Amino acid sequence: MQWAGRSSETSRENLGTPQNLDNSRPSVILEMSVFGFGLAVQSDNNFNGDIVNFAKKLEQLARIVPGVSGYQDKEAARDTDKNLRLRLAVGLEGIKRELEAEKRHYLAQKDLPPLAELDRLSSKIDKLENLLKYAPRGYRGFFDTNKHDLESLGQIYTFDLGLIHKIKTLQGVFRKVRESRKLPDRLEEAVGLLHEGLDQFEKEFSKRQDLLIQKK
Repeated sequence: MQWAGRSSETSRENLGTPQNLDNSRPSVILEMSVFGFGLAVQSDNNFNGDIVNFAKKLEQLARIVPGVSGYQDKEAARDTDKNLRLRLAVGLEGIKRELEAEKRHYLAQKDLPPLAELDRLSSKIDKLENLLKYAPRGYRGFFDTNKHDLESLGQIYTFDLGLIHKIKTLQGVFRKVRESRKLPDRLEEAVGLLHEGLDQFEKEFSKRQDLLIQKK
């Protein structure tokens, strides 16, 4: 990770975007470059730990999701949001492809009882894919302003990284479904865990949406 920052209380004009800064509370303005992304963010005087955490989160997200440029301004935020949602949708699509292969296996074996539950999983994944792909490109609230402090940005990055981690967890749970072909009891348990994981993913994504809408 490469980042550098400096604080300034008197030279805000050097940032070039004074309208982006929130003057409602005492603060320092931090000029920072992370992965070559230049941005100005607002923090209180005890920003050292916050900025390191922020930089690490942005670095992690940029490594995982191509095209990420952060949430430092409205247009960049909309693009980052879109790229993140599409990356999550691709992960779900991969699980669904594997799930369809499982359904073909049971059909070929004329083992019909598992198919109904696997169909329900497919429907749930379809719902989540549509939620991710067709969510508005930029929610009112967070995307209506260029003013974001480190706490707000950190919360969004935490949600983003958490959702990516949940996709990996779901992939691991699906492997249990595939490995349970000859073990009906374990198959039922694995399918239940995948249902639970998908429900948790939807709840976390909804919380992220709520946070974006509320941030002004």
